[in-house]
Amino acid sequence: MRAWEAAGTSSAEMISPDALHHNDRGYACVAAALARTIVAAAGPAPAQVAKR
Repeated sequence: MRAWEAAGTSSAEMISPDALHHNDRGYACVAAALARTIVAAAGPAPAQVAKR
């Protein structure tokens, strides 16, 4: 979340009113970061085999 704050999104914009859990925006940011990490760890996509 520090990186998101540095990019201009305050933590208050990502935390629910209970001040403990993320709101929808916070969970979306976590999901996007996780997806980028998984894709990066998976490496490049395998080459497509041409069908004849």
